[in-house]
Formats: sequence, structure tokens, C-alpha cells
Amino acid sequence: MAPFIVSPASVDDVPDMVQVYNSAFEHNYFSSFTFPKEKVPQDIKNEWLAEKYTAALRTPGMETFVCRDNISGEVAGFARWGYPVVLTDAQKEEKRTRDAEAKQKRKKGIAPYPLGSNVECCDAKFLGLEKFRDKHVDYEDMYGMKPRPLSLNTIRTDEHPVVYFLGVHQKYQGKGVGTLLLKNGLNLADAQGRKTYIEATDAGRRLYLKLGWEEIDVLRIDIQRWGGSKPGTNYIMMRDPQTLGA
Repeated sequence: MAPFIVSPASVDDVPDMVQVYNSAFEHNYFSSFTFPKEKVPQDIKNEWLAEKYTAALRTPGMETFVCRDNISGEVAGFARWGYPVVLTDAQKEEKRTRDAEAKQKRKKGIAPYPLGSNVECCDAKFLGLEKFRDKHVDYEDMYGMKPRPLSLNTIRTDEHPVVYFLGVHQKYQGKGVGTLLLKNGLNLADAQGRKTYIEATDAGRRLYLKLGWEEIDVLRIDIQRWGGSKPGTNYIMMRDPQTLGA
């Protein structure tokens, strides 16, 4: 029997996915400044994560997969993939409404982060990563992790899948869970001759290098003003298609 099994996630898996996220990023240096534990109550953060993951499960073209321990049944990790879709008129209108509401909240000073977050640091990180995607990603000829949302005007049937998130519980790190969650998507990218894009943390960088990604840029944010001893860093990486079976 295989030690792990990957299957589509459901709403019932959301609490486990939240725990995986908290475990995977518990010691992430950058996250300690974007979402400082002393200011962001854990229950508030959990609720925010649960809302995000539940919404993703209901978003057209988004597929979340969980990897379970085949013996205990525990969720060891999860990945969220985005697939190209052609939205219906109703779905387009729904998205326009959500985007308009988000802009209005921003104008009122309500940021899209959990209560207590360091909004300035969050914006420096997340908006900074968006700029790198605009710089490096060819959305019509590449796969990517954490890409910008698909534009209503550019969604096409010949666009390609993307991976929005990969997280593995500390208990299962180093056991092949991350590789297993990525394998199908990477095989598809290789079969179609597509590049893949990813934004890596310090913890994930080694795995991505092993799987064929190369560093092409880096996001460094000076966080000394918030008490940091070094910059907050994410590595911008690209993977060329590889020969199947190599």
C-alpha cells in the first residue's frame, strides 16, 4: 500500500488545510512580520484562512488536492491548482462585483488580511510578488505557482493550469509529500513543453531546485523597521520543461 494518497479536497477538509498551513509556516521568518503572532489572534487567522480556502473550492477553474497519510488518514499537505476556464456571463458579473467590493474596502482602509496584520509589510510582500509575476510570467505559454488572478478579458481555452499554493505539515516534511502533490502538474507541463513559475520560501527552495526550477530573481524587503535582523525574502524561480522519464 502506498504511504500517501492524493485526492480532490472538499469543504470538510478545510479545517485540516488550515492546520497544515499553520504548521508549514510556523517558523517562516517573513510571515512572522506580515502576520505577527502577538497581534494576529490565532482564531482570527484561522477564520481568515478557512474563508479563503472555502472560497477557492467554489471558484470555477480552481482545484485543491489533499495528500493523506494512508494509515492514519491525516492530511499531510495540500496544493491548489488553477485551470483555464471560460467564465459564463453570470460568473463574470460575480467576479466584477467581488473586485469592486474589494476596491471599496481598500478605500475605506480595510485590507485583505486578517485583523492585526502588518498591512504595510503585507503589501510590500504580496504586491511586490505581483510585480515579479508581471515581469516574468508568460501566461499563455507557462505554468506557474501563485500567479496573478486570470483577467476576465484574457481567459482562454488554450491557457494553462497554475499552482496557487503548496504546503506540507511539519510532521510529514521530507517524506515526499510536496513532490507527490506537484508530480501530476509537472508531468503535464513537461508533456506540453511548458515552463513553470514559482515563488519559493527559504524552506521550499531546496525542493524546487531538486525538481528542476532555477532562481531568476528575488524579492527582498527591508524589515528592520519592524524589528527584523535580515530582509524578508522570496525566491522567484522558473522551470523549463523536462524530458519525460529523465
